Amino acid sequence: MVAEFPKSYVTGVTRALDSAIVSTSSPFSYAEQVQDFGGERWSFTIEAKARGREFEVFANSILNKKLPFTFRDWQEGVGSGALIVSGANQSGNSLNVAGAWGDISLRAGDFFSVEIGGYHRLHQLTEDAVPTSGGAAVLRFVPRLRASPSNGTFVEIKAPAVTLRASSKVSAPVGFVVTIFDISAVEAL
Repeated sequence: MVAEFPKSYVTGVTRALDSAIVSTSSPFSYAEQVQDFGGERWSFTIEAKARGREFEVFANSILNKKLPFTFRDWQEGVGSGALIVSGANQSGNSLNVAGAWGDISLRAGDFFSVEIGGYHRLHQLTEDAVPTSGGAAVLRFVPRLRASPSNGTFVEIKAPAVTLRASSKVSAPVGFVVTIFDISAVEAL
């Protein structure tokens, strides 16, 4: 089981989508060449505020051991409903979904996640999702799917999650003071 990062600790989040793209330019003509190797992953800086010892337990048992942890992005205003993956063997930057949309409104920039192989994969919509009268829709997003989710897999929209690993050591002060921590983490692949 993957530990969940305590929501009560979070005071701020910065995230970026890293892409394995290399750009080189000629020192003679300044002609530029761009190569896309296809790799993409999320990197996060999580600002946390907690009592030293309270947070130290989480830092020492999970973060500093480079164990994966789940981090949720609690979204406001996306509505409520239940979407599932519609069809197996999907790949790339689109996903067919179906379900009870209720008052769900998914717009470009919103996030969703699917769980594949025990890890949560976070995706950001690149265009609005418009369901048909039967409840089917195509989600278009970044980053591309790493693996194909199974037909019927739940699509998380209210609290989309990503499985991360700390990318640097997290130190906690000695004592019971309330302290602010910056945790650098990357998507666990």
